[in-house]
Amino acid sequence: MKIEDMEPESPAAKSIPFNDTPDLQPFRGRRFAVRFAKITTPEFLKNIDELRTYQMDLRQVITDNALKDMETEEDARFIATVDRVVGPSTGNGLANVPQNHEIVGRIVRPSYKNILHHLQDLDLNNGMFLLNRHTAVEFLGWDHDEVGGELSQTLMTEGLKGLPKNAPMGVPHLYTIKRAIVPDYVVYQFAEKSYMGKAYQLQEPTMYVKKEKDIIRFCAQEKLGFTIATRKFVTRDEFQVCPLAQAL
Repeated sequence: MKIEDMEPESPAAKSIPFNDTPDLQPFRGRRFAVRFAKITTPEFLKNIDELRTYQMDLRQVITDNALKDMETEEDARFIATVDRVVGPSTGNGLANVPQNHEIVGRIVRPSYKNILHHLQDLDLNNGMFLLNRHTAVEFLGWDHDEVGGELSQTLMTEGLKGLPKNAPMGVPHLYTIKRAIVPDYVVYQFAEKSYMGKAYQLQEPTMYVKKEKDIIRFCAQEKLGFTIATRKFVTRDEFQVCPLAQAL
């Protein structure tokens, strides 16, 4: 593990009479631990003479897919941790404030505008919103009255590429293809990265290959660690879209 210092919160200032003296306030710095773990693929094994029977480079295909699987495992572990932080939709999250919100209806401009308040009400700035591409397509349904100007026509002809810098309402958005990790109609709202915590890569993804006689073995692994330092750095919004509304 690696021990990190956390920026302390300062006590509030106050007004006092001229003849009064300030209060004594001991101070200390908080710390948190970043724990490391190893992510690895299976150890693949194949007879090299069998590889000759394939027209494609089978080993390269397996290697590419294995590295993608490692990235998926990273993302899944991170989102699982975030889900524990935000807690259930019926109560408070780990920061002891509501962090998991259910919103009735489709993603329309008034409702999407309102979710900008969730982090700002916690005295944080909106840093990055995460949603899957299926959910992001909802922006293309905003008409001229909701978007205004020529942007509605641009969205019609160019799709999501027409959104300037992928930043609806001035907030950078990230669209993922991994619907199994980020569900449909769910938006994760992250504060600026300086408030999140720390992430380190102790070892980059490395492929190990061993050949002995006619048998080749290979596997990949990496070592990394991350810790969420500020529990209120994220909120989760789930839009309750009825099946009839999805078809419209």
